[in-house]
Formats: sequence, structure tokens, C-alpha cells
Amino acid sequence: MKTLPPRDTTAFARRSTLDAVPALVCGGVLLWRQDPPGYVVAAGPLLQFGPTPPGLAAILAFQRL
Repeated sequence: MKTLPPRDTTAFARRSTLDAVPALVCGGVLLWRQDPPGYVVAAGPLLQFGPTPPGLAAILAFQRL
């Protein structure tokens, strides 16, 4: 099984994180102001970033196989 070089993996992680920053800032401002749409928007980052730690753990565990 061929793995990606570390450089490509870090570029993907950086790019995907930076793409989410504007949505996180807008959702954070709405939550701070306690607007009702802020509570709806807050579910997005939770669903997007919630599975990240178990996913990274699985990738690291199976990378050496």
C-alpha cells in the first residue's frame, strides 16, 4: 500500500482548514450575538470537525501497515 508523502498530507489539511475559517467566524459572531440562526449554524462545524480526531487516529494507526 502506497502512502502520500507528508508534504502532500499537510498541504491538504492546511487547505481544508483555511477553507472553513470564514464559516467558523460568521457562525461564531452569530452565536456571540445569540441570534437564533447562530445555533443552527453551530451544528455545521460540530459535524465537520467532530469526526476529525478519530479519523486522524485511524489514519495514523493504519499508515504503517
